[in-house]
Amino acid sequence: MKTNLFNHKQKTPKAQKISKEEIEKTRLGCASSQYYFWLQYSH
Repeated sequence: MKTNLFNHKQKTPKAQKISKEEIEKTRLGCASSQYYFWLQYSH
């Protein structure tokens, strides 16, 4: 199942671009939430 989705993404560069943008968004979201968590408990 996972390999099938991966192959489909490789065939369509548009979908690959969207997935990359979403990965960046989630990465930024995780970083900001971790930073907020750190601020809350560092004091």
